Amino acid sequence: MFLSQPDSILLPRSFAAPRGLDVGAILELETPTGRRWFTVRGLIEPEGMGRVHGGNLVVMDIFAAEKAFTRPGLINRVDVVVARDRDVATVRKALASALPEGLRVTAPAQRKVDLHRIMRSVQVMLQGVSLLVLLAAFLIVFNRLSAVFEARIWQVGVMRAMGLRPRDVWLELLAESSLIGAAGVAVGLASGVGLARLMLPVLATTTALASKLTVPSARFTVGWGSLATAAILGVGATLLAAALPAWRAARTSTAAVLGGDSARALDARRSVGPGRDLPPSLRRGLRRPSARRGPPQRVAPRADCVREPDAPAGGGRPRP
Repeated sequence: MFLSQPDSILLPRSFAAPRGLDVGAILELETPTGRRWFTVRGLIEPEGMGRVHGGNLVVMDIFAAEKAFTRPGLINRVDVVVARDRDVATVRKALASALPEGLRVTAPAQRKVDLHRIMRSVQVMLQGVSLLVLLAAFLIVFNRLSAVFEARIWQVGVMRAMGLRPRDVWLELLAESSLIGAAGVAVGLASGVGLARLMLPVLATTTALASKLTVPSARFTVGWGSLATAAILGVGATLLAAALPAWRAARTSTAAVLGGDSARALDARRSVGPGRDLPPSLRRGLRRPSARRGPPQRVAPRADCVREPDAPAGGGRPRP
């Protein structure tokens, strides 16, 4: 009956029991030609052939499987179960000598080796992407801190004027940068661990299905060594990116900083001073006083503004 009915299938007990399937149950499967219904004609024990792929398989007649899932004459894979008293290597050589050109014989252990090779390739790829992201973050932090230190050059000039040496100013700027880097590392580690927890089951399932292996139960573990390495790289990249911009700012001349920014400070003071409520037409008339002033000049009084002294009582002419 199993061979005479093309819709007959066998299921391992380890697969059917958790899903409530028994002999005579109807199972719907997706095929290249659409959804089709198959009848469970029997259950096999989880040993020998029933252990292939961890018991996650369906056993069918080869011609019925070829008709339902491929096309006549196209068989892409055949699993051979070796008896316990036979040597796997000997059976493999015998099968390879009997197969035509283009077909190969591989042991199930080879699929595990291929899976480990794929996982190693993915790991190397992720490490390369991490290095590229670290380099991009270094460039972004370098440009951003350069702009920040340039905007704070007035504060640096005040610190230099108060007697701080360039080295002290440089260390102060590096300390502030390290705090920013530590905050960024904390946020990055938390978001990275959370994203890894979400993506690990998806990657494990995809890789196992592509390699035709049993889907493993993914378990996420993080070592303190990995977290420490990531933290050191993050803070170190921040300090390295801040070193040159901070040194440039710390080495700036105090006189140049204070003299160059005095005009901007005066303009800013004027914009928030008593005249800030004046209309724009009057504010445009305000000008910053010239930095160089000559000696005060005496202006001669006009003739029509001079008051002559009163005439004397005797009527005489006034003395010159």
